[in-house]
Amino acid sequence: MDAVLDAPRAAAAQPALSPRSAPSASAAAAAAAPRGPVFECVLPAGPLRLRVEAPALAHALDAAIALQRCEPQLQALEDWIGRALDWRWTEIPMAPAERGSQVRAAWQLDAATAAGEPVAARGSIELPWALLRTLPAPGPALAAVLRWPLLPAQLVLSCPRLAAEDLALLEPGGALLLPESFDAATPWRGRLRAAGERGGAGLPVALEQPLAPRLPAGAEGAPAAAEGLDVADAAGACGPGPACEVLLDLPHGMGTPLLAGWQGGAVLAQAGPGAALWLREPGQPALCAARGRLMPWGGGWALAIEALGEAEDATLPVY
Repeated sequence: MDAVLDAPRAAAAQPALSPRSAPSASAAAAAAAPRGPVFECVLPAGPLRLRVEAPALAHALDAAIALQRCEPQLQALEDWIGRALDWRWTEIPMAPAERGSQVRAAWQLDAATAAGEPVAARGSIELPWALLRTLPAPGPALAAVLRWPLLPAQLVLSCPRLAAEDLALLEPGGALLLPESFDAATPWRGRLRAAGERGGAGLPVALEQPLAPRLPAGAEGAPAAAEGLDVADAAGACGPGPACEVLLDLPHGMGTPLLAGWQGGAVLAQAGPGAALWLREPGQPALCAARGRLMPWGGGWALAIEALGEAEDATLPVY
């Protein structure tokens, strides 16, 4: 494990916000956010951020001691990722992560050093979804330390091309055909992602039976294979109008191992049949244009529209 433990960089014009004073997205998130010094490691897939519950650090020696307490966990992390990690103590992110691109797991370490001295430490770690979906499930040593969150999830069934005049024709009792489901030459694939994850990201999902979506089969603990399962990026699939997505209802949260693709062949139980059409304007909250139920339609499937629009609190996060 490599580490650079210089004092954190300070902003030129004003004092840097410490991890304790940095504003959070919501009061609930702030209450749940772990506290303590932050170490960062930048990888091609995105930054890793390790937070250790400890008193405020005054200098690099304090940082070295705090990081040393996590040594068994960090070694297991390096073994899992397959490379040495160059941790740097920081209060200002060296490589700010894109919104929704990371997942944060709590960790708690109760172990012993090589000399037999007890080690007890805890905190959290943020990892990029793009990295997790290239890795197998963590081994036993790391799995025993990490506590993955249960997250709300979204399953994109279709990215229809709808111009303004098409949207104006939507009405209760009508139906919106899902074009991907009618293409006999190409298997119908969806995209599973954590709610708030960026629109073009996610995990491929097979939709031969759309009310029983299935992750691609793979070895136990291996990330789901993505070959042949590309789905059009919703940000550019709709032509001149707003980006459109049809989402299947997933009323229950999903574990991170499932969203990371480590449970190849798993069927998403309790999905649908409720579904909705969402519109996405860049920089704006996603808006629900219509709600209804997924239903067979000839050789494919359609969204049977039951209601138009929704209350303002039904918006999805801004991307």
